[in-house]
Amino acid sequence: MKLFVFTLISTLLTHTTRTAASSPTINTTHLITTPNFLENIAVRSNNHLLLTSVSTPTIYSLDPSNTSSLYSLPPIPNANSTAGITEIAPDIFAVIAGTMDTEKLRWVLGTVSLWTINLHHTLPVFRHVLNMPEAEGINAITTIPGSPNLVLAADSVAGTVYRIDVKRGRYEVAIKDVLFEPTGPAPSLGINGLHTQASFPFTYLYFTNSALGILGRVRISRIGQAIGPIAVLNDGSRIPGCDDFAIDAEGRAWIATHPASVNLVDGKGGMEVVVNGTGVPDPTSAAFGRGSKAQEGMLYVTTNLLSETGVVGGVVGIDTRSH
Repeated sequence: MKLFVFTLISTLLTHTTRTAASSPTINTTHLITTPNFLENIAVRSNNHLLLTSVSTPTIYSLDPSNTSSLYSLPPIPNANSTAGITEIAPDIFAVIAGTMDTEKLRWVLGTVSLWTINLHHTLPVFRHVLNMPEAEGINAITTIPGSPNLVLAADSVAGTVYRIDVKRGRYEVAIKDVLFEPTGPAPSLGINGLHTQASFPFTYLYFTNSALGILGRVRISRIGQAIGPIAVLNDGSRIPGCDDFAIDAEGRAWIATHPASVNLVDGKGGMEVVVNGTGVPDPTSAAFGRGSKAQEGMLYVTTNLLSETGVVGGVVGIDTRSH
C-alpha cells in the first residue's frame, strides 16, 4: 500500500468573515491540510468526514473534532482519482473512481467506475459495481430519497444525469437538458454539484452548472426522471465558478465557489456571499455535519491552495448557525 504523508496544522486557525453590515458574523476554522487536491465530501452518521481527491485513488477519513485523526483508506484499484461520493445505506457509500487527465479535466475514456465502500467492519470492504465506458465527465453523485439502490450521477461534459442501479449494476440516462451542458470545450464544465432533497410530497434534484453560473432545481420521480421544467433559483445573479454545494433544512444552498468564496442562495432569488477570501481558497464541495444541533450547523468545505510544491488540499469548518 502506498503511504501518504500528511501535514497537519498543529493549532486551529480561526478566521472571521463579515459579508455586510447587516449580516451575522461567520466563523471559519481551518482543520487540516493534505498534499492532494480534495474534490468531494460525505459525512458519516458519527460525523466523521470522507474526502475524495482527483490526485489520488485514496479516500481520507477525518474526525473534525480531532485534527490528528486524519488517515487514508486503502486505494481503489485501477484508478488515480476519486470524485463524487454519497451514502446509499447506513455507513455504506458509493464513490466514483477512474483515471483522470488533469490537464483536460476529463476522465480517460473507459476508466470510470462506481464502487461501494462498506464501513461496518474493522477494515473497509470495497465492491466494484460497474464501469461507465463512455463517461468522460462524471462528477458528483447523489441518492434518491426512498430509492436507496438508485444513484444519480452528473456528467459535466455530456450535460447529462445518469441513473445508476447499484443493486443490478446497470445505468442509463435519467435526465438530459440544455441547462446541464457546458458552454464550450475543455476546461468548460456544465452540471457539477448534485443533491436531492425530499420536501413532502415532492423530491427535488438540485444542481449547479459551473459554465452558466446557475443553481437549478427540478422535481423528480422515485426513479430520477424529471417531472416538469427546471427552475433556475439564482436567476438574475449568476455565480461564476460555482462548484458543489450543500442544502440545509430550509432548502437553501451553500455553494463552494471558485476562486475563494461560499455563496448562499435562498431559493427565492436572493444570494449572499457568506465567506470570501483566503480562508476558502478554491473550494470544491460542502457538506453539513451530523449529530447534535451544533454539529448539524457546521458546514465542512474542501479547499485547495496552489503552493510552490504543488496543491495543498484542506478542510474548513464554517459555523452557519448565525444564518
